[in-house]
Amino acid sequence: MLERCITYVLTEPLRLVHFGRALLRVSGILFLAGVMGAMATTTISVVTGMAKTSRPTVELIDLVADLPTWWIPESVIGYGFALFCGAAGAWAVRTGRKFQRLVRY
Repeated sequence: MLERCITYVLTEPLRLVHFGRALLRVSGILFLAGVMGAMATTTISVVTGMAKTSRPTVELIDLVADLPTWWIPESVIGYGFALFCGAAGAWAVRTGRKFQRLVRY
C-alpha cells in the first residue's frame, strides 16, 4: 500500500505540492476559526459579566447551537493539530518542489 502511495507521488510530483497547499489552507482555516471562536466567547462572556457581579463561562456550543463545532480548535490539543497540519503541508510543498526539480516536470 505504501509503495502505491510513493509511486503515485513520484510519477507526478505536483500532486504532493497540491496536497501540501491543501493542508496549509486547512491549517489556516482551523487557526482562523479557533481565534474567531475564542474572540466570540470572550466577548459574550465580558458583556454578560458587565451585567452580573461575576464573569460567566460561555462555551462556543452555546453561541452557535445549530452548527457543528467539533472541528473548531478550543484547546492546546486542537491548536497543536492545526500547527501539525501546517507543518506537514509546508513539508509536502517543499518536498514536492524538490521532486519536480529532480524529475524536471
